Amino acid sequence: MLGEIIAIYAIVEDLLKATGHQENCQVQMSDAEVMTSALVAAKFFSGNQEQACNYLWEEGLIPNMRKFVSIFSSMASIVSNITGLI
Repeated sequence: MLGEIIAIYAIVEDLLKATGHQENCQVQMSDAEVMTSALVAAKFFSGNQEQACNYLWEEGLIPNMRKFVSIFSSMASIVSNITGLI
């Protein structure tokens, strides 16, 4: 599973770069990490974002994020732009 998660992250990061996406320099997690967390929740945890974030945190892949849902919902436009490319 860890190898698949790393591959998902790499693809998301490449897609964000391809679209010219600019990161906010004041965030704890990159946008690629947030989007990967959502995709991991969908693929491996039946959509349960809390379980996915706990797993990713335990593996040392993301910081402990209490406000994950609000961060991800603010990225809805980015997600729709990327899904339009696929």
